[in-house]
This record gives sequence, C-alpha cells and structure tokens, in this order.
Amino acid sequence: ISFYAQGGKFYAASQEAPTILCNIGSSYVFNLTDSSLLNGAHLLRISSVEDGRWNGGSDHPDVYVTDNILLFEPKVSGTYYYYCKNHPNMGGIIQVASFSIDAALQQTPVFIDNSTSASQLQSSLSSGIYQ
Repeated sequence: ISFYAQGGKFYAASQEAPTILCNIGSSYVFNLTDSSLLNGAHLLRISSVEDGRWNGGSDHPDVYVTDNILLFEPKVSGTYYYYCKNHPNMGGIIQVASFSIDAALQQTPVFIDNSTSASQLQSSLSSGIYQ
C-alpha cells in the first residue's frame, strides 16, 4: 500500500484518506517512501483510537516499522485508524475482518471511499479490485 501526503491529508490509491479493508491474519506492507513522507515530515502510524496519539491513543502492537516501511499484521477484527504522528486530523480508517474472498486475494487490500455503495463493496471483496 503506497501512501503520500498532500494538503494535510494522507492519500492511497489516488484517494484522500480512503477506508482500507484488510483480512485477519494477512500481512500488509505500507510503503512510506514517497518524498512527501520522507525525513519524518509525516509519520504514518496505526492505532485502535481515532487520530492516535492526538486523541489519547498509542501505536497498535500489531504494527512493525523499519526504515520507510510499516508492516501491519492484524490478529483481531475491528476498526483501526491510520494517522500522522506529527499532525492531527490527517488519518483514515482500516476495517479488519475475516472477509470471504479468494485465497489469492487475501493479502490484497481493498480501498473504498464514502461514495462506495454496498453492491460495489461486495464486488470489491470478491474481485480484489480497488474502488
């Protein structure tokens, strides 16, 4: 999952702060090598609390950070949040569950935005297509 920052928001799959659907037990690599994220300008982290440390939360224990890579290996279903450790109100939502998707697609995250309908969402879960 490649991220970048622009205008005080994180972007992935060319969408501003998309909701990301992930499967329990899969590993997700967040690529943080974009120039907008380098040199510590925007430190993307994951928390179980919306807006992370800005709302009294802390980094999630299923997250491993090394260099410019963040590895997320969710073990429990639920709602998680990606956020900027340096700036408030930059984040988005990560939904983790056991989705009924093809085994080959279990490590393919699905990105959705606020305009995604229920039928589009089901289609995304079945096909692995980014919405």
